[in-house]
Parts: sequence; structure tokens; C-alpha cells
Amino acid sequence: MGADIREAQRARMPHTFARKIAQVTLKSRLLSIERTEDQLGESLFYKGGEQEIMHNLLSDIEYLVTMDEIRRVHRLAGDMYYEIMARSLSPELGFRRRTPRPHQDPVNAMLSLGYAMLFGNTIVSVIGAYLDPDHGFMREGGERSLVVDLIDPLKTSMVDTAVFSIARAGLIDGRYRVSTKRCHLNEEVIDALIAALRASINQEIIDDNVLSLSQAVMGEGSLSLAYQFPGLYKDRVPPNPDDRTPDHSDFFAISVPGTR
Repeated sequence: MGADIREAQRARMPHTFARKIAQVTLKSRLLSIERTEDQLGESLFYKGGEQEIMHNLLSDIEYLVTMDEIRRVHRLAGDMYYEIMARSLSPELGFRRRTPRPHQDPVNAMLSLGYAMLFGNTIVSVIGAYLDPDHGFMREGGERSLVVDLIDPLKTSMVDTAVFSIARAGLIDGRYRVSTKRCHLNEEVIDALIAALRASINQEIIDDNVLSLSQAVMGEGSLSLAYQFPGLYKDRVPPNPDDRTPDHSDFFAISVPGTR
């Protein structure tokens, strides 16, 4: 069963799909930064054009013609996003950017746990749709590469919001330890994070994105990827940094047990 859709998936040129993933992921990250700025009442961008660079990257994606260019912009925008979001947290947490395992700080450890949960929810949907989880578009080859592609646009609203909220609320203060090998979170932090993630990881949105992808590879429509809850962010990215109209009433707040 599903041989036809997997065959169509492998026959599709990756460029259009990868470009859409890069665009939607960057939109979600820009809006996450804006939301955090509004919550904190301060800018997270350094002076010198960081914000303009990220908006220019978003505009440029539409005109990129090679996969290497798309991947380079996707990677650069991701690196910038984590470094900018790190400024919203206490320096004592030791989070500066996204790092590979084993993690030496609690924020990276929580992000990895959250992404693993999101990955699990997504692969169930991918397999249920008879797609090949090992044939991605941004990441054309490799184990579970399609699943990794599909979770990129959802990370900010379904995982990052919960993790950064817990970190800023102080729940992890004194509730982790860093050994010579990795950071260990205690059970209180893990339980609070899992509770928040269960509230924020939305299977319906994941299923809708997988359905859209399956229809697109079969030539039944263009790929459309949701990246937010209804009302979580304004569904637009400002054309320039000075044209912003934030609306605090639209923001979704995750309730994290034990936070203040």
C-alpha cells in the first residue's frame, strides 16, 4: 500500500518543496522573535542590521535557484534565530546557540526533548500517509529526513515557546546539573516541560501539513504548511522592520505548572 505516493515523492524535484520549508520556517522564527520582544518590552536584535538581514533572507528565498543556496540560507537563518533568542534568557543558563549533543546547558537539553516529542508525533502522521520518512526535500537523503523537514516550521510554536517560557520563568533555576559529559535535568523540570509540550504540540496541524504534502507530491495542489496556532501570531511578516503592528490580544500563552 502507498507505493504510488512514495514513487511520486521520489520523482518530485526537491527545489520547490525545500524553498517552501525554508520560507515558512523563517516566517515562524521572525514572528517568534517579535512576540518575545513584545513580551519583554525590548529589542533582541543588535544594532547593525540583524533584523534587516533576516528579512532580506526571507525575501531572497523566493529567487534562490540551487539547493545549496536554499540550504545555506536555511542554516544561516536558523543559527541567527537561536543566537537572537538566547538574549532573552539569563546568561547564567549558558545557552548561546543551538549545539549538537551531548548538550552542556539546560535550554539545549529541553529543546532536544521537545523536538524529539514533535518528531514522534510527526513520524506517525508521515507513515500513516504512506510517505517515505527517509526521503526529504530540504534534506534529500538520510534517515527520517522528511520528518526533520516537516518539523522545522512547527518548532517555534510547538516547542520553543514552551522551552523559552520555562527558562524565563525560572523553573529550571537550580534544577539541573552539568557534568563533564552533559546537562542533566531533574524530574520536576522534565515533568513541567512534558506537560507544556502536550498542550502545545497540535496533532491536527501536523496532520494537515502531512496531508498537504501528500497531495502536493501527487500533483493535487501546491504545498501549504501551517506554522502557528490560530491567533498565536499575526499571519504576516512585515515588509520592513519599521512597519509592524503587534496585537497582544492574539498571543497564545502556555501555562507551565510550577512557574511564576
